[in-house]
Amino acid sequence: MAVPTRAEIGLGRALRTARHRQGLTLEEASRGTRLRAEYLEALEHEIFESLPGDVYVRSFLRSYAAFLGLKPAKVVGVYERAIGSGPAPPAPVDRAPAVAVGPNDPLPDVRRHFPWPMAAAVAVIVLVAAGAIGLLSRSNSAPVPAIPSAPPNLPVLPQTVEVNMTALRDVEVRVVVDGVATFEGVLRQDEARSFAGQREVEVWLATGKLVKLEVNGRSLGKPGQPVTPFERTFHRTDFRVDGSGTG
Repeated sequence: MAVPTRAEIGLGRALRTARHRQGLTLEEASRGTRLRAEYLEALEHEIFESLPGDVYVRSFLRSYAAFLGLKPAKVVGVYERAIGSGPAPPAPVDRAPAVAVGPNDPLPDVRRHFPWPMAAAVAVIVLVAAGAIGLLSRSNSAPVPAIPSAPPNLPVLPQTVEVNMTALRDVEVRVVVDGVATFEGVLRQDEARSFAGQREVEVWLATGKLVKLEVNGRSLGKPGQPVTPFERTFHRTDFRVDGSGTG
């Protein structure tokens, strides 16, 4: 489904501005989103018709917006209002060729003349093909539903790195998120703060054992050693519950 060219709606400019604020090139954004750089460039210049189709445009917008720290639903909403359509339609289904009907010919009764023999023959062919490629269970004659394979270049929503800290006593803290100094000062006793980044969060404590840390949902207890500074950089794959992190 081709997406029509439209006048600029401001969406591309918002994406470019968000990327520039993070100091990212298109190539860096491409690696972070796993989307081709030319696709991201098309989104930033609102050349939607150069993308594979409307369904992909919406999916790419959601991924890119999440990566840039924007609200995916709001970004897609702006796009939908601009093209004047609602949610993405289902994939088109091939139709049988039309049959010309004369002005005096009666319309066929679909209920009485539905080609059941043809439908049954197609069903048999599908079942035989499924059995040939091993989709049928040996212990069950019912066909196993096929899992559709994902089309190429479908975006993977990026994870974020989340760090929560609670001070057990007053302690000097410095936090740098994605290369930007976010907090530097004294964290008072029982004070709690949370930080989230797209790539990494660097934590520095003047003294270890004075802050309870939680990274990506995993409690690290009170890291470090007394009267010794503690410093560590956490990434978005660290301590993930699914085991994909480095721990």
